[in-house]
Amino acid sequence: MQTKNTQNGQAIVLIVLAMIALLAFTALAVDGSMVFSDRRWAQNVSDSSALAAGGTTAQNLENIGYVYHVGDAWGGGSCPTDVNTSVALGLPAGVARAAENDYNLPNPLTEETGGIKAECVWEGPLPYIDFTSVVMKTTDAAFSQVIFSGGLKNTTTAVARVRPAMGYGWGRSIVALNPDECQGNQNGLWFNGLGGGNFLDVINGGIWSNGCLDVDGNAYVDITNGSAEYYYPGNQLDNITFN
Repeated sequence: MQTKNTQNGQAIVLIVLAMIALLAFTALAVDGSMVFSDRRWAQNVSDSSALAAGGTTAQNLENIGYVYHVGDAWGGGSCPTDVNTSVALGLPAGVARAAENDYNLPNPLTEETGGIKAECVWEGPLPYIDFTSVVMKTTDAAFSQVIFSGGLKNTTTAVARVRPAMGYGWGRSIVALNPDECQGNQNGLWFNGLGGGNFLDVINGGIWSNGCLDVDGNAYVDITNGSAEYYYPGNQLDNITFN
């Protein structure tokens, strides 16, 4: 009789453990699906708001005919005046798009609340505007709140990048498109006979040649904050200096 009671007790323990495991898997399935669904929704809000902000800004830059010029105030958190005006129209468009999806997107963005922000960046001759949208969504879980108080939190991020229109030659100040090698004073770029200590100064720009670049004789080319790129080398490039 004592052996039978022991077996019954073990069976009850196994049933209890099985029920706990079954409830755990049920909780994981229910809460996991809710969190996954909310995450997909939050990511859609992030994507659509960033695209709306970037698209509105790009459209306004095109409408006003803005073209980037080397030397414009980009980077370090600053944008040219015309770009700031366009960004000021883009950010509310991102907030409005989030509101259409029943989400109040803070402006500006903070680590505590999420939100949307714009940043002007300058990398070499390539400026751009990044619109970052961060959506935070808390899911009121059905079972896991027993372990985790305050629900489960999703954070999604989307970045839309806008590049302004640029002048031909990527902002460089001297451009040659002829693809052939230098032939005397023909094809590519040929600097010769500027005379004595005279320099051709290229500031905040550079030289780009689809063909050759030839600097010889008394020519001296001084490039500040820029570069010289070419396909065919010329006869003499020693007279190019970079600052």
